Amino acid sequence: MRAQDLAEPFPFVTTDDNAIDAARLLAGQSLAALLVLDADNQPYAIVPGSQLIRQLIPAYIAEDPALAGVVTDQHDGELAERLAGLTVAEWAPRRLYAPPVSYRAEGPGRGS
Repeated sequence: MRAQDLAEPFPFVTTDDNAIDAARLLAGQSLAALLVLDADNQPYAIVPGSQLIRQLIPAYIAEDPALAGVVTDQHDGELAERLAGLTVAEWAPRRLYAPPVSYRAEGPGRGS
């Protein structure tokens, strides 16, 4: 069995996509991270969902996760306001993880 036989498409966003749409994708598909592509559809970053969520929640909840239960639908509007008008590149934390890229060798004699 080859790795390509196990590969499945993974949802992604681009640096220019709307941050609200990216947040919906992250939450709607219960993704652990967002795969972000640049304008040329090349890998740009893998951003852990926990880092993205940390930027949205109030500081008092980040300091005491036990308070996460106080977040209600009322807070949805506030979260949307924080993301309004932002692109994924603007929302993503400054520290990004470059995605590993593997290249496929074609044919025999790969080095020749």
